[in-house]
Amino acid sequence: MSKRFILSLNILPIEVIYHIFDKLNVKTIILSLYNVCKQLNTIINAYFHNARYQLNFDNMSKVDFIRICRFIQPENMISLTLSDQPTTPGQISLFLSLFSIERFTQLRSLILFCIENDHLNIILEHAINFPLVLLSIQEKDNSHRSTTIDTLLSRIIERPGLQNLTLSLKKDGSDQIKWPISSTIQHLTLYHCDLSHFPIIFRHFSSLRTLFIKYCDMIDYEPIGFEIPFDPVPMHQLTSLIMEEFNFNMSKVISFLSNISSLTHLRLIGSINEIDFPWEQLIQTNLPLLNQFEFSFYMNIYEDDSSINTDTLIAPFRTPFWIKIKSWFVTCDQFIRDDDNNNNNITRPKYDIHLYSIPVRNRYFHYYSQSIKTTSSTSTDINNDISVMDYVHTVYVNTDIMMATTTTNEVRLQTCRFRKASNLNIRIDNPWPVDFVQHLSSFIDLSHLEKLTLVDELAEDFYPNTPIHFVTLLQQAYNVRSLVFKDKWLDKTCGSNMENFCSLIPNHIKYLEIDISIMDDMKIILNRLDHLLSVTFRFISRKQHWPNKIIKWLSIRRDATYSTDLYTLSIWL
Repeated sequence: MSKRFILSLNILPIEVIYHIFDKLNVKTIILSLYNVCKQLNTIINAYFHNARYQLNFDNMSKVDFIRICRFIQPENMISLTLSDQPTTPGQISLFLSLFSIERFTQLRSLILFCIENDHLNIILEHAINFPLVLLSIQEKDNSHRSTTIDTLLSRIIERPGLQNLTLSLKKDGSDQIKWPISSTIQHLTLYHCDLSHFPIIFRHFSSLRTLFIKYCDMIDYEPIGFEIPFDPVPMHQLTSLIMEEFNFNMSKVISFLSNISSLTHLRLIGSINEIDFPWEQLIQTNLPLLNQFEFSFYMNIYEDDSSINTDTLIAPFRTPFWIKIKSWFVTCDQFIRDDDNNNNNITRPKYDIHLYSIPVRNRYFHYYSQSIKTTSSTSTDINNDISVMDYVHTVYVNTDIMMATTTTNEVRLQTCRFRKASNLNIRIDNPWPVDFVQHLSSFIDLSHLEKLTLVDELAEDFYPNTPIHFVTLLQQAYNVRSLVFKDKWLDKTCGSNMENFCSLIPNHIKYLEIDISIMDDMKIILNRLDHLLSVTFRFISRKQHWPNKIIKWLSIRRDATYSTDLYTLSIWL
């Protein structure tokens, strides 16, 4: 008779179970293993009293947040991520009400998303004593950031153990942060820079290995006598430079790229003032170690010029340097604007140029409204390579382009297969074409989407088939969890009948953001859509008393945490 063996965690030595737990995240241990049996509960409780662990509360439901917080031993936590983003509004305030931040004495990594100034001040007062290796702060609004916060940040940045820093600078350049003479930071991410910050980077961050900068204007800011002081501290250790959402002035780009000869990875994404820049010469002369070059450049052309076309712009990238030596391939799209609907006599570009390396490294990809696209590429296989767009995170589509595709019987969009895009943004500037969803599914994997945004740009109230298309779209995009409506889409679609609107929303939608013009509509949504984990109401005009009234009404029905300002109310349910 053969013996029957039953495998169980309970029969394993404690050391082996702890080793397994070390490979799992905290959420999995608590939500999947706790309450399986009493013995495993005892083991889990003991583990959290002794182990060093990491917690990421970003995009977590409030129910899971509360359950996990019951297990937290602050002295044992080495990594913490908190978020007040729209999916988890009020999370940081709730966390600070449950724990004294000074108890997290072993924190080596601290990540804060969309944090308010008051909460940031509280956390930083104690974070200066933490053994931080990584600090990442993205504020909800730093325009009124206090000098106290700047002082605390200055003290943390100068600590020798800090190696990874992410920070948003004030858009007006009024930061009072005192940068250390010689920082040990190796990985730096900055948001909202201008050219005045580049001397700071080169003076104080000589140990940098990677630099990521997002949102920077290199054209409008022209300080008198501007010169980046590369000496006496050149950045010989910088190997990766990423600059996104930029307005590039190519003369300024040359001035700092020519002094970072150690670069092996370069990514540049943004608008450019010189589309036919001699990249090959710059790279061969100043960037001898560069083996990865990713770019996406946009430029508007306001004059009719037959010499500016995709063939002439792509020609410099057909040389052996690009094709054979580097194996870097480039594509150029040209969009010819249609000014038939330009009734305001506004000066608009004649052409839009998009020059980019492939595979595409942008997190977003646009289709321009009312345009005709011509394309040239150095890759002979671009139409068949389905991986070209695999790095694209967000796709923007206009209904008028879908309309043009339908009327001309062209399906050019099928050549761009967005297999892994998670966000879809639809701008409604024409009535939805009959085969709209079918066309979408031909070039984007709708089942992979996690967020859907609908933006109303249509002047006339003509939406006879919108609910039908909307329901069909959500049926195919069955993994969408976040739904955003902008402008008066609801009023035009459902005739301000919130009950009808709620009947269109399936259970897989967990996060909703919507414009509200009637206060009682918020009550209907909260009553009918009880599967929501968070909701953000945007008020079309300032409604000072609405948030308090809704929160008072909601508090006797459901447990909720919230954040509010003059024009929005976000609720974490």
